Amino acid sequence: MILKHALKTAVAAGILAALFQNSDLTHVQYPVMGLIATMLTSVGDTVKAGWGRLGGSAVAGVFATLILSVFGSNPIAGGIVLLLASLFCELLGWKALVSQVGVFSALIVGEPALGKDPGLYTIQRIWDNGIGVFVATAVTLFFWPERPRQILQKHLSQILEHTDQCFQQIIQGGEIARTGLEQRIAAILQLAKASETLLERSLYGFLGRQLVQDNWSDLIARERRLRRHLLAMTRILREEHKNPLLVPFTEELEQLAHRVSTNISAIKILIQRQRSNRISKSEIPPLEQHLSAMMNRLDQMRHTGEIRNYPLHDVIHFYDFLSSLTRLIQELDQLAIQLQTQNHRTSPIRFSWKLSLHSIPIAQIKHYLKVAIALGLTLAIANFFHLEYGYYVALSLVVAMQPTLGKGIDAGKQRVLGTGIGALVAIALVNTLGSHPFTVALGVALTMLGCDYFGMTSAGYKGGCFLVAIALMVHSSEPNSYIWGRFFETLLGILIAMLFSILLPPQTATAKINPGLHQTFNQLARLYEEIMETYLTEQDVAIAIDPLIEHIRQGINLQTALQSESKVELIDGFRSAILQRRWNFMISYERTLFSSILSLQHVITQAIPGGLKQLFLPELEDVKQQNMLAIKAIAGSLDLPPNSHLFTALLIPLQAIEQKLENLRSSGVTTTYEMSEVISFFGILSALREISENLEQMSKHWPEKQSS
Repeated sequence: MILKHALKTAVAAGILAALFQNSDLTHVQYPVMGLIATMLTSVGDTVKAGWGRLGGSAVAGVFATLILSVFGSNPIAGGIVLLLASLFCELLGWKALVSQVGVFSALIVGEPALGKDPGLYTIQRIWDNGIGVFVATAVTLFFWPERPRQILQKHLSQILEHTDQCFQQIIQGGEIARTGLEQRIAAILQLAKASETLLERSLYGFLGRQLVQDNWSDLIARERRLRRHLLAMTRILREEHKNPLLVPFTEELEQLAHRVSTNISAIKILIQRQRSNRISKSEIPPLEQHLSAMMNRLDQMRHTGEIRNYPLHDVIHFYDFLSSLTRLIQELDQLAIQLQTQNHRTSPIRFSWKLSLHSIPIAQIKHYLKVAIALGLTLAIANFFHLEYGYYVALSLVVAMQPTLGKGIDAGKQRVLGTGIGALVAIALVNTLGSHPFTVALGVALTMLGCDYFGMTSAGYKGGCFLVAIALMVHSSEPNSYIWGRFFETLLGILIAMLFSILLPPQTATAKINPGLHQTFNQLARLYEEIMETYLTEQDVAIAIDPLIEHIRQGINLQTALQSESKVELIDGFRSAILQRRWNFMISYERTLFSSILSLQHVITQAIPGGLKQLFLPELEDVKQQNMLAIKAIAGSLDLPPNSHLFTALLIPLQAIEQKLENLRSSGVTTTYEMSEVISFFGILSALREISENLEQMSKHWPEKQSS
């Protein structure tokens, strides 16, 4: 993918250089810079980046014109322009414009010639960059575009294929079934994660509205649930021997497996028709009806007493298997209905142009104030020492001044290394092949590929590509002086940014992770308690569970991002590796517990009411209390392992329920309940056991505390 992207970016840059290198444009490098800054792999991303570059220039240009007309061109004015323009964009929710606002503010004051007539410069900048943005959008649209909708549909088809293969292997049983099963289930998770990332990037503009209308967030959630149900079904394969209850139902399971394959093939055809925009009128028969024969036969085995010929743990595992199988079948049926409904939908997409104001967090205001102060002081330093390319110091400072120290270090590293690679490429080309459109294209391609080889993102290669383009198009007569001057002044700006980040003081990711973990584990305990209270009392609880679920999901995602940032902060010295290990552990189990609690919520929502639950209310209340206390203990013991006595007895209430069931089964009492209620109850027990086992395992594998 990066090779294609580098190639088409290079070709487009070469074309623009051929058209404008010898033109009368005031800033001949801006068309190529506009192209490099905005050309991404998908049309949605490119449009968003282009809107940010042009819109940010326009907003900053208006504020610069007003401020400079009052205060004149000086370092303080640059900081004021950045602060006011950034807060204006935040107030209107124009996130894409903010980064360009800072760059424009640094340029308009850092280069005195530009500050003399900021209005004219703004118009020239928008026009010149607009040429590059237009070309970038057109090239992205017609040459090797990343088409999010088609990729999402492809991922869904692949997940369905893996689901079919996994189901067939589980039905077969034995050692052969285990071969490749874990890899297929892991592949489903990887595809779902890739789809989530792609959807998040693409929710912009017309395409984003289409994806929202198609409800891809829900489709991706279904993908994850399919994987979870398959994973639950594999528990029947983890026994030392093949579950004897599978044998009497071999024929029914094989028939169901055939039906599953048929329906999945039909759903995949439906997805293919969506790709080609052909309306499908086919109806996919539901799968759930094919479970009825199996359920009826199992119900008969219960009433005749034949079920008592099998060991209780095998009976429980088989009920657990059927419960997961039922949820898998229901998910496939609902997926088919959703896709058919989308194919028949013809309602138009409505657009809203109404502006709305957004509140600005105090932390964000402080960050922009800090950047504005740093920019003003940096411009003053550059002016005092008469740096030839002093505005590059200011530009790199704006890039590296991030809300947290981790982001700042990462952005600064990317900028310095990317600019360094661009400098080496530019030196090599300008002193061998000379300056012409071909070398501009070649330099852009080599810089992008070099940055990708060393693991740098677009934030890294943009700086290098900018340097190559400007060196070859504008400074070809004195390239060496410009190239190294820009590199070292970029480095100086990054160092100043790091100094300001530390002194003002920084918001570190490291300092935020533990409080976030504490809050999220407490929220998990609260969510678990409310779900169990709903089940045991059969009454609606006061809390709105959906917002709590969303808060937990956001918290886990934020902690994952903060942990990634913390890896480059290095502020904890020798303890950083120990902290990373513990955070890996905590976040991993945080996700696992969240998934398990959501599974419990699902089975409780689908539960069949009846009297069976009433026989076990004391034990179920005990399960609820012990698990809730264990999760709260984890929330309060992030640095040290929690008290082990809270975890050693987590499974005892569930074992008591199983023993009580055995006693009731031998007396024939359990045959008085409906099959659907029995399966539902075992599904809830299975979900509770999963939560208890995860908590017990967490306490056993808690990372050992080591001295620093």
